[in-house]
Amino acid sequence: MNDSYNVEREPSIDSLSRIQYEFECSCSRSTMVAKFVHWARKLLNKFLEKDVFWMLDCLLVLGGNCRRIEGVWKISFWYLYHLLAVYQYCIQVLTVVTNLSRWEDQTSTIWSMMSLLTMTLCYVKQFLLWYYRESIHKLRTFIVERQFCSGDSSYDSTVRSGFYRNAQNLVTGIFGLILLDQIMIAAPSPLRKRYFGIPSWFYSYGEATALVVELAFYPTFIIVWVSKLFCSSATVAIVLNGLRTELQILAQYYGHIMKGLQLEVCSDPSKFHRHFRKSPQTRSWFWSQLRLRTGVGVQHHVHILEYLHLLQPVFEKIFFLIYYQALIVAGAVFYVTMRDEFTVCSVAVLMCMSISVLECYWWCHLVDSFQDVNNTLSHHLTNQCSQLPHSADHHSEYVQMRTTCMIIAERAHRGVEFSCVGMFTISTAAFANLLNVCYSVLMFLINVCDKVDPVKQFQLWMGSKM
Repeated sequence: MNDSYNVEREPSIDSLSRIQYEFECSCSRSTMVAKFVHWARKLLNKFLEKDVFWMLDCLLVLGGNCRRIEGVWKISFWYLYHLLAVYQYCIQVLTVVTNLSRWEDQTSTIWSMMSLLTMTLCYVKQFLLWYYRESIHKLRTFIVERQFCSGDSSYDSTVRSGFYRNAQNLVTGIFGLILLDQIMIAAPSPLRKRYFGIPSWFYSYGEATALVVELAFYPTFIIVWVSKLFCSSATVAIVLNGLRTELQILAQYYGHIMKGLQLEVCSDPSKFHRHFRKSPQTRSWFWSQLRLRTGVGVQHHVHILEYLHLLQPVFEKIFFLIYYQALIVAGAVFYVTMRDEFTVCSVAVLMCMSISVLECYWWCHLVDSFQDVNNTLSHHLTNQCSQLPHSADHHSEYVQMRTTCMIIAERAHRGVEFSCVGMFTISTAAFANLLNVCYSVLMFLINVCDKVDPVKQFQLWMGSKM
């Protein structure tokens, strides 16, 4: 009985060993894959730390913006790419003219006009980026150099790494949007010809001619124009975010001046005033170092303000285009998708429209966050004024330093005001007003074009999607 029992158990032991061996092999393979992914990510992050604008440059090339091109083949491809964009723009102009002349389908007419408006604004933003190219190049060089240090290297590294990560995520998100939209447009849909089709009179020249014209239009439409739509605004937003990062480091620097000097005078900051009162040499050294370090901070602050004034014109003009593009297009696009059958093509259109509206919100939030950093910087300087030690032999230095800190704090509190070309101040309140106007545009189109109760029309549309 024991022998038979042992014979019966042997196969089960072998099978368990084999399963355990296969499990260990699979675990080792998954571990190797995880290590490779970690290594690749680490290598990419190191590369991006050396040039944070590398992925942005790829987006700019895809959008038709490039500073220098060398080589016959690259130049030839570059001109062909621009020729393709001009061709698609001309086809869209013909589509708008055809729809307006016939006025058979209001939805197609509105969509074609909104598409042409967006494509025109893409060219305007591209021109603004080219016109202010030298200013943007100076700003990029200033951000990449990363020469200023707050005295806390771990804080500087954390803040700059956050900036690199945000810039990387922004450009990656735009590439992801282009890829998703391209996949959705390529999928069979009854609305594809309506949204991305060519004028119907092209078919009178023959099916082959119409097919060639169509294949040169819609397959690359998303790649060309979505990249043009976002590359200019992404460039300006990333550069402004880089300046905000440098301002954060400067605020940290101002906050550590007094603390660093107190620690250098004595290891216990609570005994600083006793050492300060007893030693004339300590007082002379303290005021000379405070003047020197405050002067370094003021000089860097002046540089940041100069660069902000360089960026201000292009930022305000591109924001003007983004804001009024979203204001006009968002409600119209939503109306078009309500009127038509909801398909994959509709999802692609709504995604681009939603990202454009969110882009406007992000710009408003970025300006508001600048004011938060300015308030922090002003707070540090005010605290420094309250912590200044006084002595009779250095009374003039005391008064001069208090005056300097108060002036810088007041200037920092006011900051650089960004406006929409002088019409209103950019803030999240402006974005709330944008949403109200977009809703008004949607209701206007429903009232004028459909001549029905807009609330009932919206409820019917929502009920059909549930």
